[in-house]
Amino acid sequence: MSLQERCREELVAKLAAGERRLGQLGERAKAVPVERRSAFEKELDELQGRKSAVALKIEELRRAEGHSWEAIKGEIEAAVDEWGIAIEEAIARFR
Repeated sequence: MSLQERCREELVAKLAAGERRLGQLGERAKAVPVERRSAFEKELDELQGRKSAVALKIEELRRAEGHSWEAIKGEIEAAVDEWGIAIEEAIARFR
């Protein structure tokens, strides 16, 4: 397995972990009082949108040829990490 493939697999694993946490957040939304639910759902929608953007970036990494993937690796890792942090912050806000 190439370094590029390993990197991509690590990022996909982080994406999957974030999706699980996002699912937990979605379950929590069901228990949120009605007056807070709109803000909660708006945040969930935003996080879902960011997830889609992150998934596209990971796909970009998969399609990159030669050493060009190294140029975008840091940007993609940062996007995945920032998305994960945003999820954890949302979970903390809606406890």
